[in-house]
Amino acid sequence: MKKGICGLCALLLALSLCGCGSAQAEAGTALALYFLSAEAETGSIYSSDSTLTVDTEDSEEAARQLVEALLAGPELTTEASPFPSSVRLLSCTLSDGVLTLNFSEEYGRLSGSALTAANYSLVLTLCQLEDVDGLLLLLEGGALPSGPSGVLTPEQANLQGSVSDPVTFAVQLYFPNADGTGLEADYRELSVFGTASKTWCVAILEALSVGSSDYSVFPEADFSSREVSVSQGICDVQLPDSWTECILQNGDLWLESITESLCQVDGVNAVRLHTSDATTLDGQILYPQENTAETD
Repeated sequence: MKKGICGLCALLLALSLCGCGSAQAEAGTALALYFLSAEAETGSIYSSDSTLTVDTEDSEEAARQLVEALLAGPELTTEASPFPSSVRLLSCTLSDGVLTLNFSEEYGRLSGSALTAANYSLVLTLCQLEDVDGLLLLLEGGALPSGPSGVLTPEQANLQGSVSDPVTFAVQLYFPNADGTGLEADYRELSVFGTASKTWCVAILEALSVGSSDYSVFPEADFSSREVSVSQGICDVQLPDSWTECILQNGDLWLESITESLCQVDGVNAVRLHTSDATTLDGQILYPQENTAETD
């Protein structure tokens, strides 16, 4: 589900001013609901214009009410939901400051920046409750297959409301396996500076060149000075000559590696390649495939 998320470093400054975990779970307390801004491509990715007045003093029940309100979606046209429309909250328990939320299988369809947006929509909303320090997110009682493990807190997002601060986001990198028969998905957390989709794409491309000792990798390359742009759902990438040669020698699996990795960025539905010389790759538009690889 893609809502145009361009980065997490433009989080509302109001969060840092008021602090998380400052609201009492009292009946009649109005708490902010952190949805995505419908104008996320040009501003803060989150909007807290919507609120919910909880009608209970029990923090666990208050948390359940907040989650259900988030899953129901925003009423304001200036906001958008980061959640799949059919996802359900199966259980909600609070113990020692950790709120454990167990979601139905639909939540597992999220990955990459879309998953990060949904996770922190929950974290930022629910950590307003005085008794909630962090969230543990489960899928049908087990760990999320494509997300970070452990307790999520607002501090982990590294969000200061300034583009000069690093942003950490979760992503699946897809590498050709050693025998060249398919792709292997490797979970990573990447840090970037800036809010643009291009910034996320550059970070992913450079991570593919750094790679891992367990997988085949692209030649090392610096994409920060190369032409990478995102427009109308397509990420245009000017390939280094070394990458062009690698793809031409090794085949389509390497094209899939680029496409599957980049198309996790919201707003990127396809990848268009450009080469310095006339090759069969120049101008190709590539689309992601479903069920490309299993996550380690």
